[in-house]
Amino acid sequence: MPRLRIVLLLLLASLWISSATALAQWRDYVPEAITRTHLSIHTHAGRGDLVVFAEPDSERSQPAVRRLIVVIPGSSRNSEGLMRTLQKVRYLVQVSPRETVIVSPQFLNEADEHAEELRYEFLRWHGLEWEYGNAAYHPANILSYEVMDAVLEQFTGAHIFPNLREVVFVASGGGGVLLTRYAAVGHQLEKLEKEHIKLRFVLIHNSSFLYFDAERPRQEG
Repeated sequence: MPRLRIVLLLLLASLWISSATALAQWRDYVPEAITRTHLSIHTHAGRGDLVVFAEPDSERSQPAVRRLIVVIPGSSRNSEGLMRTLQKVRYLVQVSPRETVIVSPQFLNEADEHAEELRYEFLRWHGLEWEYGNAAYHPANILSYEVMDAVLEQFTGAHIFPNLREVVFVASGGGGVLLTRYAAVGHQLEKLEKEHIKLRFVLIHNSSFLYFDAERPRQEG
């Protein structure tokens, strides 16, 4: 079982769901719909499209939504798989999908280019360069930090979720590496804080963290 799924199931336990109840609910779970869409991003470097996995109707006004979960996968870039896991968790903790929605950007690279027919406009990075905020190599040199800004701008706008109160980032591995850095430089994060939208970050098995100086936590505490 992937480590991310283990961690998420442990989160279920922290919400006092009995194992028997959780197992019964898991058996009854009916997979929810996920759409593969794209987001057009324009920066000073040019224009490119980002693959985004989202839930249906995530592009129209939904006043009932209070929480947005942004899932950033690791080196596997399995956005759809992680979204499906979180949908199951949401079902088990009995959180309404009308109030909590999930989106997941996908950072494509050369492997995807050879595995499937990609439209010319889709952004793609060399290897795992996106983890470090670096620029895509095609079709425009757009930074992955700018991609994160664009995702938040699109999915936190008042025209879509006018009553949004919280954004939760869930990142695994390389996604966590990107997120720790984005948390320090993201323009949209500051904007959300000014709008009194709560930000939460859930990082799972990061390989590195960003520090602002030479101080580091010690093993003994």
